[in-house]
Amino acid sequence: IIANEASMHTRTARTVWAAIPTMPVFAEKPFPTFGGQTFGDLLENHDPVLLVDHTQLFNEHLLSVKKALAGVPPAHIRWTDRGVGPVRADCNPLWDYGPHGVAAVLYLAGFPFKGGVHVRDAWLDKSAEGCTIDFELQLGARTAGTISVGNNAIEKARHCSVKPTGGIVTHTFEGLLPCATPPLSAALAAFCDAVKAGKAPEGDIRFGWDLPLAVSQVLADVEEVLARRCTSL
Repeated sequence: IIANEASMHTRTARTVWAAIPTMPVFAEKPFPTFGGQTFGDLLENHDPVLLVDHTQLFNEHLLSVKKALAGVPPAHIRWTDRGVGPVRADCNPLWDYGPHGVAAVLYLAGFPFKGGVHVRDAWLDKSAEGCTIDFELQLGARTAGTISVGNNAIEKARHCSVKPTGGIVTHTFEGLLPCATPPLSAALAAFCDAVKAGKAPEGDIRFGWDLPLAVSQVLADVEEVLARRCTSL
């Protein structure tokens, strides 16, 4: 289980897999990490059970929304995740809050999908307490996403609304509601089951490299859009 400082996640995984290439790993987000670190070498000669802790993908309320979509990509997904702090020395608010939101939006949209993911625009709003980052995504050809994350909220809020394709009922997910099984407990249980089985569940995109790599790329693209606007986190 990799749960050290965010900037150390990739380095720690590299150390673990250098010693035992097939070691199952449960990694805290963000993974792979930011700051120009390369992770291509991690993909070579390693095929372990890997689960990155995008915790909300194991939240029973979000899973009920996923089930209600019945495999049909929705027309639009809106995700808000804002907290009161923290201010981290090694991880800015985009990489602190963003992985959960991006992972949830991709998962609900039916990742992987044709056409990939495109950051259409991004905005930054700074305050003395921190900042909020808003950005828009195009997910394949059928789904748009709007995400707002940050660490300068007056009170913590996490919410998701999903408009189905061709439907009039909007499915919602309140991320602060209690769950029968806490999402982190559910994620760890799924990881343990995969370790016992010796492989990740067939077809479960929450496991493996594809989703965390896509999440990291989206966040890096958001930073690039903000840089073109001459704003920095």
